[in-house]
Amino acid sequence: MQRFGLLSLTAACLAAVAGTPAQAAFRVRITDLSNGETLTVTDNTAGADTDAAVDAITIDPDLIDSTFTNLGDGSTLSSTFLTTVLPTLETSELTRRTQLVRAGTGDVQFLVESTRTDVFVPADMSKTLQDSAGATFTNTPVGDSIEFEGWADPANGEFAMGVSAGPILLVNDTFPGSRTLSGNNPAIPFVDDNPFSLTSATLFSASAGANIQSVNSVVVFARPLVVPTPAGLVLAAAAVPAFGLRRALRRKAG
Repeated sequence: MQRFGLLSLTAACLAAVAGTPAQAAFRVRITDLSNGETLTVTDNTAGADTDAAVDAITIDPDLIDSTFTNLGDGSTLSSTFLTTVLPTLETSELTRRTQLVRAGTGDVQFLVESTRTDVFVPADMSKTLQDSAGATFTNTPVGDSIEFEGWADPANGEFAMGVSAGPILLVNDTFPGSRTLSGNNPAIPFVDDNPFSLTSATLFSASAGANIQSVNSVVVFARPLVVPTPAGLVLAAAAVPAFGLRRALRRKAG
């Protein structure tokens, strides 16, 4: 499988919105890297977002199926996105739940992004940024993977790669059967003025027969936080400076 890097792909997506003034928004974007088909959904868009709540997006599955050619063979991609902005609790979080089932033949790579602008947390407290990722691979070929990264952007841009704790790569090593992997990066200081934006991106690399469920989040805490890095199969930013996710984002931008 030819794999594109997350950063290169994200950079490509960002080029499309570079120079656009930031506006309060919660949006998601899904891209099939094999053919460039893209779907962008804004919170509470009629016919696209089936969740009427503010700061919650569930993309209409029929819209996803009709947009992406590689899902017309019985494959499915479902995604739910949630923003939690709780200034009184000193926490702001962007969370995504996504499942990709590959029923057809051939390899696919889907890039799933979300962004929320105009995030505020108490200005008189120190902030830390942390991201975490988890994935369950069910009867999925060995080597299939998800790669996740989250950013907080002091410039408050949409789909902006600002401050990051680094990428997290989870690679399946079990077939047949089920394998669950998870991990997080250590929290890092985040210094900025309000407002800022949160953005996250996940690169799904799937072969025929894959069934991948993933839950990822990027969070800013307005208080000191130290979280140890888990051992195991999780490859975090300290060990691997750049993975396929970043290369894919750059490629998409170019």
